[in-house]
Amino acid sequence: MEEEDALCLRHFDSLPDLLALVRKGILYRMMGRRVSPYRRQDKLREQHRRRGLAFRWSMPLRHYGPCPHCDERFTEIAYHLENPAGRQEGTRNLGLRESQIHAVRVHGRRFTDVQRTFLNGLRQVAEMKE
Repeated sequence: MEEEDALCLRHFDSLPDLLALVRKGILYRMMGRRVSPYRRQDKLREQHRRRGLAFRWSMPLRHYGPCPHCDERFTEIAYHLENPAGRQEGTRNLGLRESQIHAVRVHGRRFTDVQRTFLNGLRQVAEMKE
């Protein structure tokens, strides 16, 4: 795997995964009744937007994504990555699929230029905060 793509994967992995936070039970119940994890994820998305925080919004799809390079099958997930602090073209929003992440992580495929621009923008924001 190229070093630049490995760094981009680290940036992807470092984004708060809103659905994972909801499923861990953080703010999962509201006023004593169970709330849909997807509705709760949407509320967390709006909170992150208001605070100007980057995040990963996830939507598992109803089918398995078979990898064309190996025998692995996995739930396909549509990711929406958002970085409200992104100032340059291509650094505010990005859509990815689990199959794309798998191809990079497991098979050494490359991120596209657009994907690298967004993910590297996350690094620049983190450095500005330090």
